[in-house]
Amino acid sequence: DTTVEYHGLAILMSQYPDSLTSSGTISISGPVAIYETETIDLDIELRAPLEFILHPVHAPGDVQRVETNDIADVQDGQATVRVWNRLPAGGRVYLVAASDSMSVLPNSTADVDTVADMQIPVSPIVNYRATAEADTEMTFPLSDAALELFHHPPFFTRLDISMPGSGQDTLIADGSDYIRVQVIADVTYRMDTGGGE
Repeated sequence: DTTVEYHGLAILMSQYPDSLTSSGTISISGPVAIYETETIDLDIELRAPLEFILHPVHAPGDVQRVETNDIADVQDGQATVRVWNRLPAGGRVYLVAASDSMSVLPNSTADVDTVADMQIPVSPIVNYRATAEADTEMTFPLSDAALELFHHPPFFTRLDISMPGSGQDTLIADGSDYIRVQVIADVTYRMDTGGGE
């Protein structure tokens, strides 16, 4: 989950409305006193598609600490990654893991285990605009290095989203368009019950 801010978008707007008008009805019941200094606040939100050229994007996620309490021995496991895309462009998403939180930082050059690496599906596009959500799911068996992280908790993970850009093509998107990623790890383990089998 990351936030990217773009500034100076006003120059992309070719037309502005001359005026905005709002009307409504207020019902008042009971004994009240209204003075001419009373005001009612009104928020107006304009939603409009934005035309843009997508430059290469690297959106690193936050580092997540993973605890594995009461797990004596992880036998096997897999990571299932699901991606939903409502943008008119694709890319790649990958998940890295390491025993040191500094190793999974975006600018780190340390060796990390790449748990999953998959392509972000491109939504159906009409006139440079996504017309529907594209989604895909892939399952990755956990490597021996990833399983070893479960044996020596805690460990740290980070998701990363990369998009190559659109070149010179103009894309169109709404502020509500998105890329969403979900990772679920399934592991087979032996649990320590404190003396029982």
